[in-house]
Amino acid sequence: MGGKHEKWERLTRSISDIEAALAHNLEFRHGLGLNEYRALKHLSDASNSELRMQDLAQKLGLKQSSISRMTDKLEKMGLTVRDTCPSDKRGVYCVITKLGREKLIIASTLYESDLSKNLKKYNLDRLLDMI
Repeated sequence: MGGKHEKWERLTRSISDIEAALAHNLEFRHGLGLNEYRALKHLSDASNSELRMQDLAQKLGLKQSSISRMTDKLEKMGLTVRDTCPSDKRGVYCVITKLGREKLIIASTLYESDLSKNLKKYNLDRLLDMI
């Protein structure tokens, strides 16, 4: 069965494979990267459907430069807009648009289906139930 290191390696490899499959299918079917999908999900779940750019970056584990590039792409697609903070003009929010919410709803069906299928494939569905 192997020691903890081998089990950990197998788990991280499985997670990496699942992430790659999710990313591939989201890009192929919806033109969204995995982080872009997750950004839309975080924005949709946030109060007022908006997050400060640095908060979104933290939720996604991205650096400021990466979040700026990603939100530029989402904005060009019409899925988000930027807004300034009324109390601090230096603060910038990323806000999901109606189109972004519609895209998220459609992509979520594929994402949830693919996630369930891949968790079963790698026998990780029970692990999530334990968390």
